[in-house]
Amino acid sequence: MSPLRRLLPALLPAAVGLLIALPLAGRDDKPGGKKNTLAKVITNSAGMRLVLIPHGKFTMGSAAGDKGRYDNEGPQREVAITREFYMAAHTVTVGQFKRFVEGRGYKTDAERDGRGGWGYNPGTKNLEGPRPKYTWRDTGWRQTDRHPVVNVSWNDATAYCKWLSEREGKTYRLPTEAEWEHACRAGTTTRYYFGDADADLKRHANMADQALRAKLDPETFRKAGFAAWDDGHAFTAPVGSYEANRWGLYDMHGNVSQWCKDCYDEKFFRHSGKADPECTKGDDRVLRNGAWDDVWRHCRAAYRNWSAPAYRNCNVGFRVARVADAATLKR
Repeated sequence: MSPLRRLLPALLPAAVGLLIALPLAGRDDKPGGKKNTLAKVITNSAGMRLVLIPHGKFTMGSAAGDKGRYDNEGPQREVAITREFYMAAHTVTVGQFKRFVEGRGYKTDAERDGRGGWGYNPGTKNLEGPRPKYTWRDTGWRQTDRHPVVNVSWNDATAYCKWLSEREGKTYRLPTEAEWEHACRAGTTTRYYFGDADADLKRHANMADQALRAKLDPETFRKAGFAAWDDGHAFTAPVGSYEANRWGLYDMHGNVSQWCKDCYDEKFFRHSGKADPECTKGDDRVLRNGAWDDVWRHCRAAYRNWSAPAYRNCNVGFRVARVADAATLKR
């Protein structure tokens, strides 16, 4: 064993968390040089399980004629993610966000401006907002520490990433839109990471189904499209309740919409570069993924949404990405 390998565990701060000994992914730093490898999975000080996302090319967006396609999903093109990075296996939970709020004394946009967010009113059996009483602390339904945090804005999500970066001395951020879709697809080219069949979302996505329909006013929502099944989760489900994609990421097709780092440009696909594209000009921010109150069309891998940085809703959360660095190398 090399001296560096013997010293590595002692050099890692305890706050960074346990480096899990799992199979490693290879990478050559230079042709003919020694192979450096990154741990496939790590756990950080917040208890997050982070999965190594490989670099590589993938087809981003949806093709003309794809079922459920929106115009802002094209033109479809090949994109290259040039560096490995880590992405949290789950979206940030209520418990993880609570530690940030308590540690930083942070107030979310919903709390700070007094307008609140969105939530469920069991008396009227309707979703309503914005209301001051609805924040990440109260959505109108029971949330445990294992549920995804919601009613958080893009501003709140980036503040969380900054706090976690300072806490660990690592670089945490929101994933770019291209990184998010690359991670969601996990090497696939189909409408969902598991294939093209909408009915198979039952195993992979928390979306609008009969469990939600039973909670809502039938007159108000009589025209809404609910899935035929009842998965027992009317609203958000605890993270990891459904099957992961083949790279080990959960809730990439439902549960909560997720903030991305990028600004939103409806026609960004038409003029963006092919290597690590990121939109940096614009007032709104990108949202990816469907949520517990969405139909199949919004759960597709190519689906794009957007809103203002201060926007919050009871169907919006986020997950973090982390830059891979020497602390995760094995030699």
